[in-house]
Amino acid sequence: MLLLGGAAAAGARMIAVPIPGIAGPSIAFPGALRTNDGGAVVLAEIRRHPLSRTGTSFTARVDADGTLDLGYGYEGVARLTISPAAIPTALAIDPETGDAWIGTKDGSRSGIYALDNTGQRQLRFGDRGRVMLPAGDGGGVRALAWRRGRLLVAAGARARCAGCAFMLLNAASGRPVAAATLTTEAAGGPLCTDPVGVTSVAFRTSDELLAATEVANPRLCTASLVALNNRLVPFGPDALTAPPPPAQPLRSVRVTSQPGAACVAGSGPAGIDIWPLGATQSTTVSAGASAKLVAIVPLGAGGCGALLQRGQRSADVAQIGSNNLAPAVSHISGALAPLAMFRCHQHLLVIAASGPAGKEAAMIVPVPITRGPLAAATAVRSTGGTGCR
Repeated sequence: MLLLGGAAAAGARMIAVPIPGIAGPSIAFPGALRTNDGGAVVLAEIRRHPLSRTGTSFTARVDADGTLDLGYGYEGVARLTISPAAIPTALAIDPETGDAWIGTKDGSRSGIYALDNTGQRQLRFGDRGRVMLPAGDGGGVRALAWRRGRLLVAAGARARCAGCAFMLLNAASGRPVAAATLTTEAAGGPLCTDPVGVTSVAFRTSDELLAATEVANPRLCTASLVALNNRLVPFGPDALTAPPPPAQPLRSVRVTSQPGAACVAGSGPAGIDIWPLGATQSTTVSAGASAKLVAIVPLGAGGCGALLQRGQRSADVAQIGSNNLAPAVSHISGALAPLAMFRCHQHLLVIAASGPAGKEAAMIVPVPITRGPLAAATAVRSTGGTGCR
């Protein structure tokens, strides 16, 4: 356990708790999603060198106190038996059971792999635990979302629209329920002729699905939320859901993928804004181009938290609530590179890499929730574990 300098929003010093067994030359976390017990399923990759494009991929089950669930995989870690050239790109989970689905990019043969709550392949899913994308589709899986036995997939790289090939699968069997391709105009606006992409997907309801987009040229194209029906067809002329943020051209929009209250983030030249899905206004949490959005997490109805990277090894956690209070910003010091974030009960848990380049270790840094209905009354304790309750 490391005691970090600096202060949280509540004025308490933060701690960094190592995640046992997750260390290597270079660490990446394509996903970390909360389970209903306050822990998380995380998708990680350890690369042989910071400049390597591939490495060893695995999932892990992390408890709310930052320790590994030793009943998951082998001593808490389940190695993914995928092609050495495959890159893990997306994660979806059933938050009740801990079952997981992993999307990959692997040249012209990308796919989706299903794991049960012990980290083993779900053999009834597709062909012995995997569903392969059509041959020749080199775009890979861009985003996944799960809801009530269905899996929404955004994949592909066709017609200037990365991730615009949508599939709705039966999450247990992998059988397709619906499939459709989003056009560049539907993803980026009627005047859009430049490349666009899908950043994330979500189920708003069983019959309304959402795709968040990013654009290369915000002067001609509009990053936004696209509403789809359960046949994956945009909802008529109002399918382009205008976000409520600032009067700035947005380059990227992201939406949280897990069931329940959702949050949205928009990034553009003027900065980063976040807002609860359905809100009529947004809150700027970072002005200008000084920060990069790493993750966004719901904090209950009306609350959202964002993990922002500033420089290579510096990060802030910004939180907003449903009231008119200014965003609460907690700086994470200690030369940690932010990788992912999830919520336990009354804390946000930031996953970060510590150590010099080429010799990194994964850490969890708890940040008290101070906005939204889950706001904690007490700060993080500087005792063992994350202090999560």
